[in-house]
Amino acid sequence: MKKKLLCNLSLALALSMTMLTGCVKPSESLSKALNNSTNINACQTTASMTFKIDGNEQAKMMNLSEFGFTAKSKVVSEKNKKASTSSDISIKYGGMSIDTSLFMESIFEKSKMNTKMIVSIPPIFLDMLNGVGQGNLPSINANAQYFVIDSKELEKSMGTEINAEQSKKAAEQMEGLSKSLEKAINKYVTTVGKESVMKEGKKEISYNGSKVKATVYEVKITDKQFKSFVRGYINNIENDKDLQKFIEAFTSKQEKQVNFKDMVSEFNKEFDQLPQIIGDKGLNLTLAVKDNYVIQETVDTEILLSDFSKDSASTSSLGKLSFKYTTDIFNINGKDIKVELPKVNSTNSINLADLIKNQK
Repeated sequence: MKKKLLCNLSLALALSMTMLTGCVKPSESLSKALNNSTNINACQTTASMTFKIDGNEQAKMMNLSEFGFTAKSKVVSEKNKKASTSSDISIKYGGMSIDTSLFMESIFEKSKMNTKMIVSIPPIFLDMLNGVGQGNLPSINANAQYFVIDSKELEKSMGTEINAEQSKKAAEQMEGLSKSLEKAINKYVTTVGKESVMKEGKKEISYNGSKVKATVYEVKITDKQFKSFVRGYINNIENDKDLQKFIEAFTSKQEKQVNFKDMVSEFNKEFDQLPQIIGDKGLNLTLAVKDNYVIQETVDTEILLSDFSKDSASTSSLGKLSFKYTTDIFNINGKDIKVELPKVNSTNSINLADLIKNQK
């Protein structure tokens, strides 16, 4: 039970962090920019993400103390019809740089979204495939340039094809969770979370290779504030039908009815034992707005790592994870932005659905 609840808690923390940093609305100008940004039909982005782990011997031994990536992307979207993305990605790890490209296309067909993802196989992985493909793994095309994941083909190969009704129900559950979190966040930032509402000011920022002036909003969320939000959100579950439906969807079929009162009681017992999660520097979010759009987002924080494997109230430190993410959004609604997926076939690609079929 303890491990299950901790997993649920981790999910709640991750979802809450994402929503809490993305939906705070202390001013009409930022609210308008956030709303406009969700309705962008085309744009380009440059993003970078870095991770650094201090005080963890296992990460050091595995050469995982510092890693990250940079990405340059194009996005084109037609609401309720089609969304396409292409990204050139460079992964930094262990003093190496691994370059790849990612292409993704989601098409809405008969009230259902089907997604195809194509990843270019980095040369270092091609060498590995060529090495093991000499008779050991004949089903793998060791000369392939692309790896393909097609949701429609994957469902068929696994015998778990999702119909339109199931897809609609899953979408409604996710939409309900989003509404649930947004209500909780808006209530939090107007009551007990007022002290974390962002500061606002005009600043010059580095943006897409140049200097521009923008309205910058800054939020700092402490560990105490973060836990206060998560606790309040979970403890209100008996009054939150959207959250109840989301949790019930992942409940074992053997459980006819979830006892939310008992769930909250168990949650609180374990939640009270949690050590500090967010480091002293806090969870820091910066949003830069120009021409009624969010043009830059930055998240900077430290997460304190703890060992929960022991069946006791005490936990041991596993060090800390420093995390920083920055993205610039430009050429917003640009008419010249086009995304084209590479042409793939059995000669130049490896298809995950085919690999599953071959193993049956």
